[in-house]
Amino acid sequence: MPYQYKREPLTPDEANRLASACETHQERLIVWTLLDTGLRVSELAGLTKEHIDWQNHRLMIYGTSTALYARMCSDTPLLLQPCRKASPFLHSNGS
Repeated sequence: MPYQYKREPLTPDEANRLASACETHQERLIVWTLLDTGLRVSELAGLTKEHIDWQNHRLMIYGTSTALYARMCSDTPLLLQPCRKASPFLHSNGS
């Protein structure tokens, strides 16, 4: 039977080292959002400002038939604060 690699979550130290290696705010935002929420890259790429539920600290992810919610737990809400006004990372629908 061939060996199958088992994925393990990053340790807090590994996550911090990864985020520390980021050179820009946008890179840190992407890394922490992926680590914090468990989103797939394609789900992250489809986010708009309208997907952010600021009061409940969660992101609304729309699939083919349902909406899912990804809770933001760590520094992600703080990193997203500049997106409330304008951001090249999170585009707005229809604007």
